[in-house]
Amino acid sequence: ESGRTPVPGVWVAGNAADPRAGVVQATASGMTAAVAINADLTEEDTVRALASARAARRTA
Repeated sequence: ESGRTPVPGVWVAGNAADPRAGVVQATASGMTAAVAINADLTEEDTVRALASARAARRTA
């Protein structure tokens, strides 16, 4: 699980995701969520950049 919640922009990890998690599991959960958050943010930036480039091509 990536830690994504149904609320856009809200992620959970560690003991917030699983109160029974030990230190190792909580750390792994945090790392997994961090990777998923980075991918989400990178995707948003890529989509914006492509939209901007396409709009610039249409006006040129």
